[in-house]
Amino acid sequence: MEEKDSRHGRHWGEEEEEEEEEEEEEEEEEEEEEEEEEEEEEEEEEEEEEEEEEEEEEEEEEEEEEEEEEEEEEEEEEEEEEEEEEEEEEEEEEEEEEEEEEEEEEEALATLSASAS
Repeated sequence: MEEKDSRHGRHWGEEEEEEEEEEEEEEEEEEEEEEEEEEEEEEEEEEEEEEEEEEEEEEEEEEEEEEEEEEEEEEEEEEEEEEEEEEEEEEEEEEEEEEEEEEEEEEALATLSASAS
């Protein structure tokens, strides 16, 4: 009777050990799963951050391009204004020259008619 009990006891202890091992394995598996989930979450967060950074960079580039375009337009407008001013000055000079020529002709005519009479 005692032998059976001791055998049963030993057998019982083995079962307990197996159960403990199984529980430990399950806990390890759960921990691994949790770690994997955390890693996945971290990766997703990193990807999201990278995407956001890329979007910000693209926006900055677009803004820079727009600024450059605006500057170019302003420069073109300034050049056009300068050209217009130069043309106006040239026209004024031509008009002054014409007026001077007319005055000279009138004076020459006046002297001719005065000397003729």
